[in-house]
Formats: sequence, C-alpha cells, structure tokens
Amino acid sequence: MSSKKYNPMEQIKGILGEHCTSYVVFAVTPDAPNTLQMRTDNRYAALGMITRGLDILNENIVDEGWEIVWDNDDEEDET
Repeated sequence: MSSKKYNPMEQIKGILGEHCTSYVVFAVTPDAPNTLQMRTDNRYAALGMITRGLDILNENIVDEGWEIVWDNDDEEDET
C-alpha cells in the first residue's frame, strides 16, 4: 500500500477515470469559497455534458412549478 496522500480532486479523478467514459467535477473548498475548481478528462465532452446538464436543470425548474413572470414596467396599458 502506498503511503502517498492524494488530495480529494486527485482521488476523484482516479476513481472516475477508471469507471467513466468522460467526467466533469466542480468543487468549492471551505478554504477558498469564492473559487470554483473544475476537473475533466476531455474538454469537448465536458462542454457537451455541462450544456446538457444546464438543459436538465432548467427543465426541472420549469417542471417543479416555477413560474417566470415577465414584468414590463416601461409599457403602459393602452385601453
């Protein structure tokens, strides 16, 4: 057994690299709360996965009963 310690992102990359075709990992650590860390094995696959992930999130927000209210204060009612 190796005594070398790996940081959590290295461990995640190792595990996902063995079991997944492509991966994207986002993380924010307590010591750098305003810094986003991202790891991926393929930047082109990552772009597709992120785009599809945003589509899924947006679909779920709409499906959960969220309602978008468009408020146009600049327009006056013409009656």
